[in-house]
Amino acid sequence: MPRKTYARHKGSDKREREIIEAGLACFAEHGYANTTLEDIRLRSGASNGSIYHYFASKEGLAAAIYVEAIADYQKRILDAIERNPQARAGVRAIVRAHLDWVEENPDWARYLMEMRHAPFMATAESAIAEHNREFINAFVTWLNPHLKSGEIRRMGPDIFISLLLGPCQEFVRNWLGGCTQTKLSAAKEELASAAWLVVRGPATAEN
Repeated sequence: MPRKTYARHKGSDKREREIIEAGLACFAEHGYANTTLEDIRLRSGASNGSIYHYFASKEGLAAAIYVEAIADYQKRILDAIERNPQARAGVRAIVRAHLDWVEENPDWARYLMEMRHAPFMATAESAIAEHNREFINAFVTWLNPHLKSGEIRRMGPDIFISLLLGPCQEFVRNWLGGCTQTKLSAAKEELASAAWLVVRGPATAEN
């Protein structure tokens, strides 16, 4: 059986997850180029056999870390809209979930921003595409009724996500770089309120 080159969030077992987390920690501390699989093995406490059972190479593990981050982030967003199905509550919950995830997982957030176009990502493109398809399908299932009702003004899902999370992404980039004066916890409500003002439709213009 061929060794996996990336992890699947739903199927990651305890040892696989430990190796992924150790890899992320090593890359965050020492950089991708300066980290070896032996560093990751020692950090995770795994045997050589365990490392190579899950990952064929450092590149495969690096891609797995990215895929795992995408899956974890998307699950947080979908959980937020499942708990907040209404338009206004859902929009605000998405923004908060985005910022909460970054605050709780700064190394993963940096990794997503910095490694998207790294050469090793070629091995993960199909997994990322699959996660994105599932995410967009679930997201659109929540969004479409609010577009039809006029609670959210009509636009494509890609425009909606850009308007909703574009300002958050810019704030996060500066926050991760230590360039913000406002604490992330304080920014959540401001950005959530602003997002709703931007996307609300005619049926909720007074809210």
